[in-house]
Amino acid sequence: MILYLDASAIVKLLVDEPGSAEALDLWASATRAASSRIGAVEARAALAAGRRASRLPQQLYRRATTALESRSRQMVQIDVSAPIASLASRLTDARGLRGCDAIHLASALVLGRDDVTFLTWDGAQARAALDEGLAVAGATL
Repeated sequence: MILYLDASAIVKLLVDEPGSAEALDLWASATRAASSRIGAVEARAALAAGRRASRLPQQLYRRATTALESRSRQMVQIDVSAPIASLASRLTDARGLRGCDAIHLASALVLGRDDVTFLTWDGAQARAALDEGLAVAGATL
């Protein structure tokens, strides 16, 4: 199975929170993991927001950012190419997605629909991925 992770799923690999065990299990069972290049940026922003809000102590923040760099190196990083941007633009209309969510879904779709599991904790994104024919894990629909 190819595991596609959006930013919400990446964060669950880095910080112990509800859903982390499922994300780690799926990561371990995947033959390959992938994300859009924006995934690491979004995950880093989420970690920084947690640090600024004092939900993530400095030591855990440093550990999580180091883990993010390591996990990112282990994933196939999908660039936001012109075809992906074009597909993402269409998905914003067709599925009512926000920009980055549409980029994630478009990036997953270029991997194909066979043997790809889209891991997200965003309900709207999960519904859109299901509607596009992807297997989905994480979010409760």
